[in-house]
Amino acid sequence: MTADLVAFLRARLAEDEQVARAVDDNSAPWDGQWAADGRDVLRTINGHVLARATATTDGRNLPIPLKPGLTEHWARHDPARVLAEVDAKRRIIAQYERAREGRRTHPDDLASAGAVLALYGAVKLLALPYAEHPDYREEWRP
Repeated sequence: MTADLVAFLRARLAEDEQVARAVDDNSAPWDGQWAADGRDVLRTINGHVLARATATTDGRNLPIPLKPGLTEHWARHDPARVLAEVDAKRRIIAQYERAREGRRTHPDDLASAGAVLALYGAVKLLALPYAEHPDYREEWRP
C-alpha cells in the first residue's frame, strides 16, 4: 500500500510539474483551440483551463470577466512557486523512503519507527489534495 501511495503521489507531482513548465513555456502546445461559434470557449493545456472567453459571431473572442481575487490567486500559484512546491514535496517523499530503509536495516530502533510513522502521515497529507483523482484510495485518507 505504501509503494502505491508513493507512486500515486509521484505521478500527481509529475503532472503538476508538467503543467507548470508548460504554462511557463510560451512554445507549449495547446490541446484546446479558441472557437468562434457563439459559445463560451476554453483555452486548455493538459486538460487544465488557462483562459475562457465568449466567441462572437464575427470571430472575436471576448474575455469573460474573472472572479474578484482570481488574478491574485494565480499570481500566488505561478509556475515558479508550483515547481518549488513540487520539489519540496518530493524531498518529503525522499525523507520518508530513507526512514523506511533505515527501519528495515535497524528494526529495533524506536526512533526510526517514529520517524517512519510521522513521515508516512505527512505523505498521506501530501496526497490529500488529489483525493478527487480516480486513482486515489480512501485508505490513504489521513
